[in-house]
Amino acid sequence: ALRHQLWLERLVWTRDLGTQVTAAPRSSIDDRIAHWVVTGPTAADCATRRDMVADHLSVRVSRPAHTTSCTK
Repeated sequence: ALRHQLWLERLVWTRDLGTQVTAAPRSSIDDRIAHWVVTGPTAADCATRRDMVADHLSVRVSRPAHTTSCTK
């Protein structure tokens, strides 16, 4: 239902299912899973709408089954 709201200017999934990402504190902008842009008459309205979008998204991050990466 949110995708039809005029105030939701953009919602982009930037990673596909199964794509490996790094969690904080070693994460970078390349590990972003999604981003969205909302508009509104006030900063408070934008914050409320931003949170509404976040509340409707669901992401599950789990450990990889196998990795060849070395970690410290």
